Amino acid sequence: LLIFFFLFYVYCLFFFFFKQKTAYEISACLVGSEMCIRDSYKSKIILINFTGIGCGACQAAIPFLKQLKESFTSEEFELIAIESWSRKVSAIRNYAKRKELNYTILNATNEVIKQYQTGGAAPYFFIVDQERIIRKVIRGYSNENTDKEIINAIKELL
Repeated sequence: LLIFFFLFYVYCLFFFFFKQKTAYEISACLVGSEMCIRDSYKSKIILINFTGIGCGACQAAIPFLKQLKESFTSEEFELIAIESWSRKVSAIRNYAKRKELNYTILNATNEVIKQYQTGGAAPYFFIVDQERIIRKVIRGYSNENTDKEIINAIKELL
């Protein structure tokens, strides 16, 4: 009986630490519309960027993210920013226009923030493969280091 419990314990530890996490379905406000990550972006690598419109590091990442969006075809890659600080659609719309974003920005719900376990912190980058499995999570932004880490992770999945 003791051996059984030991083996069960080892199995639970293995399952907990090595189980791959699947990207959660995102139902968030895209300036008035809804989207589902599982249906809208099948067979693409997705970079999900949790951002804050008042976040300095998030704003520093924008030139890189705009360039990244242009670096890959729309058939193979998608970039989705999720605003996790402001809940005002008009503020997010103005921010996207002012920064000339060339990628989708969504208004996060509390449920999405809870599912992705960001605690509202920003920036967070989730790199999701074609099977909707989160392959890499990067917290924070530091120009060249984060840029290289994101690019390398995307290229490995393509």
